[in-house]
Amino acid sequence: MKKKIAAALIIVAIVIGALYIFNNNQVNNMYDFIKLLQSGHYYLDGTYSVIGIDTPIKLAVDGDDFDVEIDSLIGNTRIILDDGKGYLINDDNLTISVVTPEDESIKGLPDVMIDYNSFAKTGEGKNTIPGLNDETLYKYYEYTHTESNMMMRYYFKDRILYCIHTDNGLFGSLIIINELSKNIPNDRFKLPGNYERI
Repeated sequence: MKKKIAAALIIVAIVIGALYIFNNNQVNNMYDFIKLLQSGHYYLDGTYSVIGIDTPIKLAVDGDDFDVEIDSLIGNTRIILDDGKGYLINDDNLTISVVTPEDESIKGLPDVMIDYNSFAKTGEGKNTIPGLNDETLYKYYEYTHTESNMMMRYYFKDRILYCIHTDNGLFGSLIIINELSKNIPNDRFKLPGNYERI
């Protein structure tokens, strides 16, 4: 369970953090999705890709709460954070594990948060997206963490956010965005009623 939670939290931190960085920098009031992020209520459907492994992700955010579903090599993982409690949903066993910050099962998880306010704009232009078999030149904006040199590059297709490329110096990852909208599907933030709570 700890591996599933760690993998999910790392991806959530990267996705929400990447969106937060772009939202907090002044370039982009011309982009409609900035208003969407500022609302704190949005849904993202996409693919997280790292070292050649593609992981489908569905993420709903409503204020401080989130609902994330990730289909990774270690299985399908769905976590709902609601009012400070985490719910790990296991569709194979038809169970729901309730997790709080004090829970022993998550002690020792890696701290995935970094100071997202410490990113500065370091460039913009047009370029291909590394790791994609696509020679299209996309408009991008680039931000770099002032201490760790972690770089995030935001690529746009027709003024719509299409891809976020993150590089921490050791490896790069991509978030390909299929959908980013204010319309959170009705099945998000709902716990299955017939699952056993453990």
